[in-house]
Amino acid sequence: FTILDYSVEGQEEEKDFEKTKLTLLDILTQAKQNPAIPIACLKISGLASNKLLEKYSSKLSLNKSEQFAWKQLKNRLDEIFKKAARISKPFYVDAEETWIQPAIDDLCEIYMAKYNKQEVIVFTTTQMYRKDRLTYLKNTHLKAKNERWKLGVKVVRGAYLEKESKMAEQHGYQNPLHKTKSETDQSYDTAIDYCLENHEQISVCLGSHNEK
Repeated sequence: FTILDYSVEGQEEEKDFEKTKLTLLDILTQAKQNPAIPIACLKISGLASNKLLEKYSSKLSLNKSEQFAWKQLKNRLDEIFKKAARISKPFYVDAEETWIQPAIDDLCEIYMAKYNKQEVIVFTTTQMYRKDRLTYLKNTHLKAKNERWKLGVKVVRGAYLEKESKMAEQHGYQNPLHKTKSETDQSYDTAIDYCLENHEQISVCLGSHNEK
């Protein structure tokens, strides 16, 4: 199973990004031949540097080399999702830290708009321990509805609680996460209800870790 869950993150060199891309394409080749492999997943930080993702997310202008790196990242993603669409195997794009998530959000929206016309191939991920994600989910759904594409979303609680809280404290900004587990659970349950109420246009994966 290890090769089928190739969600490598935090790579920094071009050769590593290409290796990750080729591995993901190989996973799709295996998935095409095996109905027991219904989906694949990736982390954007396995295909581009965190430095690039953070700078883009901060809305700072990219220099020429960074613009080229951004174009290369988009080319890699397009190659992956194009093959996924050709063989009808969805891809889950994992959520990551808040300081690189805006770049990931933009990329997911670009490729959901391109490949989620008839069926849902590209899934973004919402971490519901974040205070802003319920609004983001609803706004993205409205965008998809207006632009006539389908939203694919994996709903999770969140994976970087300690790191996010420490970063907010160190840099003196408001913690982006809910203060309590119960607030996160309420946000999570509300997101589930919203997705199910709009199931004709939203395809949802529930990464709940919670039987109830």
